[in-house]
Amino acid sequence: MVDQSVRDGALDRQVIKALTMDEHENLQLARQGRQVALVIAGAMLFWIAMQWFGPQIGLTMRFFVLIDLAVLAAFLWALVVAFQLWRKRQAEDE
Repeated sequence: MVDQSVRDGALDRQVIKALTMDEHENLQLARQGRQVALVIAGAMLFWIAMQWFGPQIGLTMRFFVLIDLAVLAAFLWALVVAFQLWRKRQAEDE
């Protein structure tokens, strides 16, 4: 089992060397999961902020469409990576 310091990201070289291959892979999967969560949350916060702030600075509809497409691209990326993570976890359980 990986201890708290490993999960918190406070890895030193000796701890990394001591990890087994399965623990190292689980650590990487957890890191990717956190990255997906941050992208989803960041994209949504950016979209909400631009919906509120955009009209105040006079952005045209072209910029709003561009913002919407950028956020959709971020969500699509997150969906693909989350699906890949799910598949890796399913393969580990078999």
